[in-house]
Amino acid sequence: MKALFLFLICLIFYLKLIAQPIIQDLTLNQWQFKERRNTNWRPAQVPGTVHTDLMASKALPDPFWRDNEKWVQWVSNLDWEYKTEFLLQPNLLAKSHINLVFKGLDTYAEVFLNGKSILKTENMFLEYRVDAKPYLKKGVNELNIIFTSPLKAALPDLVSNPQALPATNDAMALKTSPYTRKAGYSYGWDWGPRLVTSGIWRPVFIEATDEAELNEVFLSTKKIDGKNAIISGFISLKNTVSGSYQCEIELGKTRKTITVSDSGRGRKIPFEFQVSSAQFWWTNGLGNPFLYNVKASLSINKTIIDQKNFKFGIRKLEVVHEMDKDGKSFFFKLNGRPVFMKGANFIPLDNFLPRIGEERYLKTLVSAKNANMNMLRVWGGGVYEDDRFYSICDSLGILVWQDFMFACTMYPGTEKFKKLVKEEVKQNVVRLRNHACMAVWCGNNENETGWLKRWIRGGIPYSKADSIEIYGDYKTLFHTIIPEIVKAEDPSRYYTRSSPSANDDNVKPDKIGFGDMHDWFVWFGTGDYRKYKNNVSRFQSEYGYQSFPSMQSIKKFSEPQDWFEDSDVMDVHQKHPNGNSKIRKFSSQFYNKPKDFETFTYVSQLQQAEAMKYAIETHRGRMPYCMGSLYWQLNDCWPAASWSSIDYYGTWKAIHFFAKKANEPLILHASIGGDTLNVSIVNEARGDYVVDGLEATWYNFEGKELTRQEYLFNHEKVVDNEVWNKKLTLKRSNWSPADSTSMFLIINTNPKKGSPILTNHIFYKLPKDLKLKEVPIQADLQKAGNVFRLKLKSEYLVKNLYISHKSVSIHFSDNYFDLLPGRAKEVEFEYKGEFSVDDLVYKMLVN
Repeated sequence: MKALFLFLICLIFYLKLIAQPIIQDLTLNQWQFKERRNTNWRPAQVPGTVHTDLMASKALPDPFWRDNEKWVQWVSNLDWEYKTEFLLQPNLLAKSHINLVFKGLDTYAEVFLNGKSILKTENMFLEYRVDAKPYLKKGVNELNIIFTSPLKAALPDLVSNPQALPATNDAMALKTSPYTRKAGYSYGWDWGPRLVTSGIWRPVFIEATDEAELNEVFLSTKKIDGKNAIISGFISLKNTVSGSYQCEIELGKTRKTITVSDSGRGRKIPFEFQVSSAQFWWTNGLGNPFLYNVKASLSINKTIIDQKNFKFGIRKLEVVHEMDKDGKSFFFKLNGRPVFMKGANFIPLDNFLPRIGEERYLKTLVSAKNANMNMLRVWGGGVYEDDRFYSICDSLGILVWQDFMFACTMYPGTEKFKKLVKEEVKQNVVRLRNHACMAVWCGNNENETGWLKRWIRGGIPYSKADSIEIYGDYKTLFHTIIPEIVKAEDPSRYYTRSSPSANDDNVKPDKIGFGDMHDWFVWFGTGDYRKYKNNVSRFQSEYGYQSFPSMQSIKKFSEPQDWFEDSDVMDVHQKHPNGNSKIRKFSSQFYNKPKDFETFTYVSQLQQAEAMKYAIETHRGRMPYCMGSLYWQLNDCWPAASWSSIDYYGTWKAIHFFAKKANEPLILHASIGGDTLNVSIVNEARGDYVVDGLEATWYNFEGKELTRQEYLFNHEKVVDNEVWNKKLTLKRSNWSPADSTSMFLIINTNPKKGSPILTNHIFYKLPKDLKLKEVPIQADLQKAGNVFRLKLKSEYLVKNLYISHKSVSIHFSDNYFDLLPGRAKEVEFEYKGEFSVDDLVYKMLVN
């Protein structure tokens, strides 16, 4: 009897085992590649790109080093071939359904399995699944993939299109990029190189099954009622055989079982259930971004045959985009609470996407979180990011504004192109819709405003008939096709047809007061960042200011002979045609001429940081009229002068330290106009902040108090999610206008007991007019494990103190700050090994 029992247990285990899908990963195989016309096979890495494989074989110099970008363009003009051999796992051929799965092929590829052509691709953004069972065999199997040059492959579409389509980023005479479903930034941009890649850029594997599979499992928060939530969604199956199936959804301790017959194959089977005492998902700064573990198990005759596991956040997110007294609003409500979106625009972290990895995603996104950001916009000229990106955003409480991958051009209206787009949109919506971080789908980046305001046309003199046809094709794609797919596949999420857009044919994009806005009036204008206050709209989804990376970063891609502003190498790494001249011109309004290149890079970062700080504080100060501030841009795809706040190597620029403070839940902002002190307190701290008074104290640069003034209030509330504004009269005493070049004002709040004291300091003159001098820094260093605490002090004002290490990159908890006279400042950092204050290097603003 015991033996029979053991036999039955083993049989059940065996049946469950053989019922489970078999996954055979081909990514780790030995791969080889070669230029299509020759016979010289080289080792390859998958996922990878032709460029990185050539670099690994020493056949191509690093395109990021000095001016090498100019000398590697030949790679994009050639065709390439990859191959590998593999043996099948035991029992795999016995399975009923065997698919060869390509998570991403870049871009024009033909796949051969054992000499038979089984797939042709022309969309980088698609996953491809091919029935491989008829082509596989026992013994050695050979897989070959031929990549045609994207520049050659798109030429027939370009030639056959009746109108030339504009592409401002594409520097070639034959602009093929609008016809190619490929990352736009690979053709170049005004912050990135032209490196038109090919290759197997995402994993390859074989997936084999016998039984039915879970095709889709979709969850959505339908309603929040107090502490309870109603979850709705649907499942769909594929590969069904005759029988009755049960799908059990486990969300935490809640379970829901759905019964499906084989006749339901391919159909969406809806379900709904309640979660009691639900824990809700909140954005960074508002609460815990709680994620439930979800397990969906498909069974037949009580045997589990497929399973999907993922995380899910219960939250109700709404976009309020409607007419009001000020125009047309655009803001997000999370779990019933209006939320001001603080963050930046995200571009791919590298031109060679397979090099990114989870560590770089995590480092960059944690840096965004630590700068008090709650939203990132995935920009439409890059890629739909890896699943890991969205999972990390889920866990950090960072919402994602997701563009579809269209940017700054117009696109063909052919049936072939529309078919490619339909599949691309559907696949990526289905892939990403279960993520709590996903906030909004956006049709494209700047296509609407660029066409209607004519700058996107690149000087092409379109006839009236051509213009009508091109814009008609645009509207078919972004006003009809894409939103219909979003509505069908992800009905709870908002779709906005472009950024910027009022989503109204009668209102031009970028009209102040109507929807989201890209504020480039400052950078493409005078550069005086104080003009950001003139262009505040309902949601600032782009605005920016350039700077150079630090010298420590510049040394990683250049040599000493390159270290001047307009060297050939710095020109290669500055993609904006007027970038360096603008940085010089704009910074001269606020700073004296830098004495050397290192000071130039330092001042460029200060100018950028002050500009973005001013913009963020201005936008937040206009809450609730303005409810979003996403600057351009968070990161870089290569080492360069750009609008980023984190450079390619992961180093925070001055702007990121400034943004961290400007984005804090409670901020005190102050400015002086004549004899008036303008004070604002922005409160997003989930509770009222009570002010009993303010204290304004004037000091000279040696720390001597000149005068003090107090303002008393009767327990005035700064209501949660609102802005408190005061205009106060200044009484001048014990100082004269001549003192203003060596004087600063500190404002402190006198809050209700137990609340934090808010403080800020302001100067009466521009930095270039201040009496600043180089002074010694007193430094004391304490160590606890790998954490160092650095205490700094000076007897004279130090403006914008920048701390670095002589030879290695270290992240300090604060940097580029004002060290006020006689007041100690503590900074923490981590470092493995011995460390001395003599290893530190200081840079300060000196006039």
